[in-house]
Amino acid sequence: MNTILRSGIGGLDEVLNGGFVRPSTVLLAGCAGSGKTTLALQSLFNAARNRETCLFVAGVSEPIASLNRYLSAFSFFDPDLEGMHFLDVGDLLLRGEDVMDVLKENIESIKPDRVVIDSFLDIVSKSFMYDFVFCMKQKDLLLLITDTFTRDEMNRHYISSLVDSIIYLSYDDEYRHICALKMRGQNISPKKHSLKFTDAGIEVFPKIKPEAFTAVSERRISLGIEGIDRMMYGGVFECDSTLVAGGTGIGKTLLGMHFIYEGAIHGEKGLIVSFEESPPEILRNARHFGFDFESMGDMVRIIHASTIDLIPDEHTLLVKKELEDVKRVVVDSVSSYHSVLPNTIEFKNWLLTLIALFKSEGATSLFTSEIRPLQGPFEITNHGISFVVDNAILMKYVEMESEMRRAVHIIKMKGSQHDKEIRQFTIASKGIEVEATFEGREGLLSGISTESAEKRFVRMFRERSKRKEG
Repeated sequence: MNTILRSGIGGLDEVLNGGFVRPSTVLLAGCAGSGKTTLALQSLFNAARNRETCLFVAGVSEPIASLNRYLSAFSFFDPDLEGMHFLDVGDLLLRGEDVMDVLKENIESIKPDRVVIDSFLDIVSKSFMYDFVFCMKQKDLLLLITDTFTRDEMNRHYISSLVDSIIYLSYDDEYRHICALKMRGQNISPKKHSLKFTDAGIEVFPKIKPEAFTAVSERRISLGIEGIDRMMYGGVFECDSTLVAGGTGIGKTLLGMHFIYEGAIHGEKGLIVSFEESPPEILRNARHFGFDFESMGDMVRIIHASTIDLIPDEHTLLVKKELEDVKRVVVDSVSSYHSVLPNTIEFKNWLLTLIALFKSEGATSLFTSEIRPLQGPFEITNHGISFVVDNAILMKYVEMESEMRRAVHIIKMKGSQHDKEIRQFTIASKGIEVEATFEGREGLLSGISTESAEKRFVRMFRERSKRKEG
């Protein structure tokens, strides 16, 4: 009867829907340096701690002495751990002696629950391979084998049909990934999941699978700015997602502070996910506008991460853990994530995952995004994410009478009417204050037309030139 054995790797069991099947043969494949041997040994050591008997078989490429030196950097390594057995067949291979009999004798005497054979194809010849794998299954053990393959090489190699499971490790664009390409008897997804090396070994970060969100609320949520609430006919719907796009210094982050503070003073916990400002900077800047987040204790939480070495899946899992009882979330800003996920499809998938996660947790979300000057409302972000969110608010600088003013416009609201006017706002000691409709609407509207930036600039330049000539 098949049983499920835990992998002993943080996060991997979730990817594998529980762990490894026993008995079975699992191929750990990937390019050189991707982490195959480390993952295999980490799995063995952690299994031995749970009173399993484990055997590691090393070949020519990684002798036991060499393994001990680099394994000492990981906390899972314990050379005196009971239940861990090592067999070095490198010398036998170099002398051309028969390895199979030695290997079978050790397995017979040790009677391991798990066996790892590193660089499998160098140790077990093709003529003995099928018999050996069948024999291991008869002994009701888990056999992990490692070898170096590219994806194309592995797909063409006969070993792919021999094994029960294939776990592929890779790294590209400075990120490491793992995916389960084949798992007989298990319903798994072939998606790539991020991994990283830590002092404890390898840690895997499964992609988030938010629960389905089916409830729809009619309750309106105030953004904390009276004028914008009026423009949105009472605020946004509970659990909706809102994009706030605008240029540098226009007030996007400040609007997010209004949103979080409004919830906190009414007993709704808030979470600020920041990629640009550190927690001390956020708290200081908030105080200047009367938002004393520090005195609110756990009502306002802040997560700050640098995008320099950010692992997207790891960060998303961190956000999920902080969502308990949170009703309002601000992500400031999604533009910072462009450098981490430059691929448009991956970026949109990340945003969709976050929105679904927030909705499933019952949280109303607000995302800020930087835009280029002269960018139109239907391209208010470089990646077209305004179509993904429920609501979109545009904040723009407008030049009027040799003075730069600020304007706000509601681009869209799903399921609701909203004010179509373009309104001026100012930033005062208590934050954002929305004023009456702009008198100079013509100049403002030209700043948010759907023309391309180049055509719009040329048209505006010609109109100004004609006025000067007149």
